[in-house]
Amino acid sequence: MTDSDIKQSRIILRAVQEHLNYTHLSLGAMSEKVGLVDVLYHPQNTMPDLNYITPRRNTAWIPTKDIENGLQRLEQLKRKKRIYYVEGLYLPVFAKSLRELGLRVEREISIMTYTIDPDETLPRIPPLDDKRFELVHNPHDSAVWWYVWRNAHYNVVTHGIEPVYIGKTLRDIALGNQSDIILYLDQLPIGVARLTFYGATAHISALAVMNQFRTSDTLKLIQHKAIAIAAQKGKRIVFTSGEIEIDRRICRDAGFVDVGSIVCYADTDNHPREEIHGDTVGQSAFLF
Repeated sequence: MTDSDIKQSRIILRAVQEHLNYTHLSLGAMSEKVGLVDVLYHPQNTMPDLNYITPRRNTAWIPTKDIENGLQRLEQLKRKKRIYYVEGLYLPVFAKSLRELGLRVEREISIMTYTIDPDETLPRIPPLDDKRFELVHNPHDSAVWWYVWRNAHYNVVTHGIEPVYIGKTLRDIALGNQSDIILYLDQLPIGVARLTFYGATAHISALAVMNQFRTSDTLKLIQHKAIAIAAQKGKRIVFTSGEIEIDRRICRDAGFVDVGSIVCYADTDNHPREEIHGDTVGQSAFLF
C-alpha cells in the first residue's frame, strides 16, 4: 500500500467514525470531553452501543491518563468501562496501552466501503421480473420493514454499528437522514435494508433476508440498490460491516473493500447491568 493509499484509507475511516458518532448522538446519546477523549453516554439507555469513550477526532495519540479519566467518568455514570476506536487510525501500541489498563477485546468489526465515483458506472441492477423494491414512506411500510427485521424466519446479514431503533424512523426518512428499503417477491416482503446518511457517507446499517431467499444474488441485489440510492443522494462513500468471514465475502462480491476495523475494549471484570429502559425500543445491529 502506497503512502497515498494509506492517506486515503485514513480519510475514509475518519469519515466513518464521524458518521457513527453523529448517529449515536442523534439517538439521544450525550457527549462530554475529557482531555483527548469523548465520553458518549445515553441518560436512560444503557445499551453498549450508546455508552463508551472514543478518541477525539484528528488525534493520533491519546495519553493514558485521559483514557483512565474517561473510563472513570463512565463508571461514575454506572456504565461499563468501554472504549471504541478505529484501529486503522492508531498505532498497534495504542492497543497495548489499553491492555495495560486491564481492558480486553470485547468485539472487533470489519469496516468495508464502496467508493462512488461519479465518472464510473454504478453496479448494474438486473431486471427484477417478479421482484420489486419499495421505499418506506408511511406507517404501513414501516410496519412491514420491522416485521421483516424482527421475524425469526429472516436471516440478519448486516450487523450495523448503529443500534436499529423503532420510534423515529419516519421522521428521519422525512428529514432525509435515512432510507428504509423493502424487497418484495410479488406481495411477499423477502428482504429489507436500512441506509443512514451523514455528510458524504451512507451506512448500510441493517440488512435482513428471508431464509429461503438468502442467496448471494439476492444479497448483492439489495446492496447494489442501497449503493444506487446513496449515489442519488450525492454520497461518496457507502460503508457496512461484517463480523464473520462469510458476511465479508458477500460484501466483497458486491464491490466493497476492506479498509479497517472498529475495535471495542472493555473491562471484562466489571459487569454493570446493561439493558434498554427507555420508551424507545432498540435492537443492536452491532455489529456494522
